[in-house]
Amino acid sequence: YVYELANMNFRPGQPFVGQSAFAHKGGMHTHAVAKDPATYEHVRPESVGNERRVLVSELSGHSTILTKTAKYQVSQDKGLMTKILTAVQDLELSGRVTVVTGGAAGIGLATARRALSLGAQVAVLDVSSPPDGILHVACDVSDSGQVVAAFTQVRERLGPVRVLVNNAGVAPSWRPAQEIEESSWERTLAINLKGAFLCTRAAVPQMKEAGGGAIVNVASLAGRLRSLSSDAAYAASKGGLIALTRQTAFELAADGIRVNCVCPGGAATQILDRNFDAEQRARVEASIPLGRLARPDEIAAVICFLAADAASYMVGAAVDVNGGLL
Repeated sequence: YVYELANMNFRPGQPFVGQSAFAHKGGMHTHAVAKDPATYEHVRPESVGNERRVLVSELSGHSTILTKTAKYQVSQDKGLMTKILTAVQDLELSGRVTVVTGGAAGIGLATARRALSLGAQVAVLDVSSPPDGILHVACDVSDSGQVVAAFTQVRERLGPVRVLVNNAGVAPSWRPAQEIEESSWERTLAINLKGAFLCTRAAVPQMKEAGGGAIVNVASLAGRLRSLSSDAAYAASKGGLIALTRQTAFELAADGIRVNCVCPGGAATQILDRNFDAEQRARVEASIPLGRLARPDEIAAVICFLAADAASYMVGAAVDVNGGLL
């Protein structure tokens, strides 16, 4: 379900008033008219009788990919376009500079791809390079100097950060707590928890400069209950990340910066593949009410929702995405 809004033959700042379009979906008519395009406000649907009116002011002349949205067949009065229109602009991240840490694989890569599809300008901070030509800024998030340099580079190349997804993390294979080496404990906490703190600290001044923003921390079911595949250090780091989310959400809300987190259960990623053999994976899948592991893109969908205007009143939430594991 990928729909494209392409080559609309107008751009922000170009008058659109008086150019009406009608969309048809299940017998519903949608009338599209413009507010002042210079305001760059998001499209917001408004019910008017039996019609669903959409105020359009942020459509652009270049292609914008929209994923899993309602599909509308649109025709302009003079037959100048037959395009696809969506009335869910609050789910978009159009033009927002978005940093995804640990975005070279797994949930981070799925989040970077989805943010791009929603119109964001994305930079991935990772020690490894992501595929697809996504902008990569090499960074070890546990190193404060590298984090400051990385956010400075993003600011210079793309502009001030509006969205931060703290996803970078490690998950050592399970072992009893008494057998965890101190160096392993420190590394896990440094990347999973300290890294999120350092990136948040670096991003906040840029978000204030931009007039607000959103931070989404990728925690885990391990921080709420226990780890399915990793050790006590991992569980402690994710529990700490939930606490960091709540504290910073309280501190930053007045600045227009929303902080929330997601708590995935088992997800089909390279980390889980490394920590589980086939038999262990089958047992975990059997314990999940939905009967399967999450796909990374299913977690990414919730992350991008929390980053978008659709979640404008969500602050300090820890959202479970676990297939019913309670």
